[in-house]
Amino acid sequence: MSIAISSLGVRVYYTVAADTSAPVSATTFTEVPEVKSIPSLSPAPDTLETTPLANTEYKTYINGLKDLGGALEFTVNLTQDLIDLWNGRSYVLTSDSTVDASKTYYTRDGVNYTVVTSPEDAGLSTYYEYQDASTDADSVMYKFAHLTSGNAMWLCIVHPQLSNAVYFPFEPAKLGLPEITVNAVLEGTLSITPVGEVTWDAKPVIG
Repeated sequence: MSIAISSLGVRVYYTVAADTSAPVSATTFTEVPEVKSIPSLSPAPDTLETTPLANTEYKTYINGLKDLGGALEFTVNLTQDLIDLWNGRSYVLTSDSTVDASKTYYTRDGVNYTVVTSPEDAGLSTYYEYQDASTDADSVMYKFAHLTSGNAMWLCIVHPQLSNAVYFPFEPAKLGLPEITVNAVLEGTLSITPVGEVTWDAKPVIG
C-alpha cells in the first residue's frame, strides 16, 4: 500500500544550463530560499471535440494542449537575502587593497550600512561599496539578462520523498514590493514564466 506524504522539506533551486533537456547533470544549483507555496504545475489539458455525425448520444473528445496560464506566482518570505539573490546585491565587500579617496565605503550591521567617515587601510577587509544591483553577476536577474545562445534558466523542485524532481525552463521577473499590512509576515511573490514544458526527471546532485 502506498504511503501518503507531506509537503515537508520541499526545496526550489535554479540553474543555468543548455535549453535542450532537463539539466539533471548540471554542476551548480542555487537554492531559492524562503519559498512558502508553489502553484499547480498540473493543469488539465484542453479538450478537442471529435464527435462524428454518426454518434447519437455522446460527444467524443481528445486531449489538446495544457495551459499553465502564463506567469506563475511563488509565495515567499520577503527577506534581504532573497532580494539579493533575485534582484542583486546593492552592497558588496570592497576588493580594494588601499583606501581610494574617491570612493565611499560602508560598514555593515545586519542589514544596515553606515558610511565610514575616516576609512583606513587596516579596515578595508570589512568595508562595503555601493553598486547598482542590476550589475550583480550572482543574481537571478543578471544571469537571465546575460544568457548566452543555447542556454536557459531552469527551475528545479525537489521533494525529499519523491524519486524524481520537476524541471522547467523559465523567465524571471524582477521582485517588487508587496502589499504591507499591520502585524503580518512580510511576504512577496516571485513571478516565474515557464518558457518550455514541465518535466519529471532524475533528481540533481546538489551539494
